[in-house]
Amino acid sequence: MSHIFTSAFFFAGTVATTIGYGKMVPVTWGGKLFFMIFMCVGIPYFATMTALLSKSIHLYGESFIKRCTGSTEYYSLYYIMSGFVMLLLGPTVLFMYMEGTLYICL
Repeated sequence: MSHIFTSAFFFAGTVATTIGYGKMVPVTWGGKLFFMIFMCVGIPYFATMTALLSKSIHLYGESFIKRCTGSTEYYSLYYIMSGFVMLLLGPTVLFMYMEGTLYICL
């Protein structure tokens, strides 16, 4: 049961984020109809959620830099570094910790 939930969760995530790996597809007519409706609602919702999250990170970062340095001169550097940590470094370390090993395919 756990594997079914995680697979369905992964599939819904790839649909809403428009990644769409194509490894999993709905088979039944009802499943296909549901996901067509889900795409029409999920994709704009995810885009809006991402925009709001980005805006809140922007506002927090700007106020944090202003509080620490007295100006927003280094805000671009903060935004780039926090994005690097949240989107690249953090998930990479978390994935390596969860998987226990990392294979590099060349």
